[in-house]
Amino acid sequence: MEKREKFDIMIKTKASQDQIASYLVKAVLGLRDRENKSESVRLFGGGSAIPNVILVAEIIRARYKGLSSIVTLENMEKEINENGQVNKISIPAIRIKLTCKPTQEELNQAFILNQFLNQSNLLLNSSNLEVFSKGVLILQGF
Repeated sequence: MEKREKFDIMIKTKASQDQIASYLVKAVLGLRDRENKSESVRLFGGGSAIPNVILVAEIIRARYKGLSSIVTLENMEKEINENGQVNKISIPAIRIKLTCKPTQEELNQAFILNQFLNQSNLLLNSSNLEVFSKGVLILQGF
């Protein structure tokens, strides 16, 4: 798990339309903030919040041309107390970094993936798929 930064937005499971709107406003303000040197925001949510994370990311991407989405799939550990007994469970989670400036490392991973896909004869539209490495996927132009 990465450390939280100023432009990280944690999206909750039970989000109303007003909360979705507030996540959208935070993301847009983060992308426009002059202090944000990386020109990116990161959206994060786990379990049943995953569709809300994807929804917010796709709405922002539709409004900002040239914005890349770097998707990381993760597992969050959560402790549940049942009858006085603490159990740890693993919950799927997603982190989507919306950025105008993908790093060189991310671009290098895209080249490696394209080589792999060419050797594996997988049919994917490489203009939309940029990076897939260790659970990381960059999508552009959907």
